[in-house]
Amino acid sequence: MSGGKETARQKMVGLMYLVLMALLAMNVSKDILEAFVTVNHGLQNTAENYEKKNEEVYAAFDKAKSINPQKVTEYWNKAQEAKRLSVELTQYINSVQNTVVSKTEQITEDQADTLQLKHAEKKDDYDTPTNILIGDSHDGSAGLSANLRTQIEQFKTSLLDLLRAEDRDESKLGLNTNEVVVHNGIDHNWEMNNFYHTPLAATVTILSQIQNEVKNAEYYVISKLMEEFGHEDIPFDTVAAKVIATSNYVLQGEDYQAQLFLAAYSKTQQPNIYIGEYDSVGNLIGSIKDTISVVNGIGNYSIPTDTEGVFEYSGAIQMTTPNGDVRSFPFQTDYIVAKPNLVVSPTKMLVFYKGPKNPVEISVPGVASENIEVRITGGNSIQKIGSGNYEVEIRNGSPRQVFINVKARMPDGSIKDMGREEFVAKNMPKPYASIGGIVGAGKMSINTIKIQAGVKAEYDPEFVFDLPVRVTSFTVEYQSRNGMWLTLNVENSYKFDSVLKTQIFPSLKGGQKVMFKNIKGKNSAGQKYDLDPVIIEII
Repeated sequence: MSGGKETARQKMVGLMYLVLMALLAMNVSKDILEAFVTVNHGLQNTAENYEKKNEEVYAAFDKAKSINPQKVTEYWNKAQEAKRLSVELTQYINSVQNTVVSKTEQITEDQADTLQLKHAEKKDDYDTPTNILIGDSHDGSAGLSANLRTQIEQFKTSLLDLLRAEDRDESKLGLNTNEVVVHNGIDHNWEMNNFYHTPLAATVTILSQIQNEVKNAEYYVISKLMEEFGHEDIPFDTVAAKVIATSNYVLQGEDYQAQLFLAAYSKTQQPNIYIGEYDSVGNLIGSIKDTISVVNGIGNYSIPTDTEGVFEYSGAIQMTTPNGDVRSFPFQTDYIVAKPNLVVSPTKMLVFYKGPKNPVEISVPGVASENIEVRITGGNSIQKIGSGNYEVEIRNGSPRQVFINVKARMPDGSIKDMGREEFVAKNMPKPYASIGGIVGAGKMSINTIKIQAGVKAEYDPEFVFDLPVRVTSFTVEYQSRNGMWLTLNVENSYKFDSVLKTQIFPSLKGGQKVMFKNIKGKNSAGQKYDLDPVIIEII
């Protein structure tokens, strides 16, 4: 095993953390404080992922120790020490975090321990966190941050002492506390750079990030410890029988296929594999139903299938040890035989719309995505954009009924028809025009209508596609002061020009109406619409 490799999500959270740290030199706005809340939430999720990864390694240690305690116990003990060190430092950081939150928010530390950052009322307070973590000092030595730095450095030293000399790479642990950052010509040490004049929201986020780095350092060390005993000969003493099926989901008429072998078994000595009923220690309790031929330690097992259902089989793998003893390793597994069936799952809708690219997922259980052939009827097109993901484009002249036909290439090279699925091809719904939020008819003051950008168009918010629509032209009908109705045409634009804003709108008075008619719209797919008019009464 090797050190932890960050996921895309972890990299994103880390990048956001660095960007937000850079913003501390600026005036901290409410939006930035809320951004810290978002990052801190992401860091908490990442911490849970680190915890799961570490527990997986500890579980592997426990299993290896139960199999071969003599070989593994030394490394298991070191891994437990790494865990203890990590828990202690994480708890200390949590206590620092609770102290800062409780004193800043003026609540008890028990309350601070359960308070979510988004509910904190003094996220922008930087005096209290600075006083606690930096104190009355120019380098942080009078605050909690100095002790935190000491604890981190002791933690790193103790972790590295658990590893072989060639694996003691401090850079792999992270938690760098030696870097000096220059601000306005002044050197800032780790304490000052992280916690001086830092608002509560940022302080909590920084401490959460440090806790994540502690978990990552723990993962690096226990992974290296796993490698150390894993490099020895026959690390797990060949103690588990393995059954690897090509697929546990088999289409009716196809063969169920599986590989049965003894994990880490030497190729120089072939095991014996028997199909039958065996007890938990490998003793035969029924007749042997089959004997499997073995090549290079692997037995290939094939069962014809002609009936649907779930089927089980069991057996044992036997080998002779160097001292002549015969050891048995029992196994039991099952597989499913099912009729060929097709799954077509619309991603956004129960219909296909003319104009946009309609996303759809298509899969056949038991068949890899690359072995699926997809066609669509009605002269329409379907294009694969990823594993199991497709985009459907419906032409304007498409019939109402559209079928997706699916075939699958089987392991023997044959092509099977998996069936078809029916969809309905529909036109896009008509968007609506609006002015200042008014759709159809409404009232508006002269000052309000003067500041509107123009006539806008959009689809109903509940429509599944987020397609932009723009108004391309419209006609304005309005009453003059002598009561006559006048008309103004606006071409190739949705905007209210200067004539409307400086001459026509100001000339109106309360009770007069302005009608916006002949509104033409066009969406990003090139479809054109005649939109309903908007009538505004001046108040």
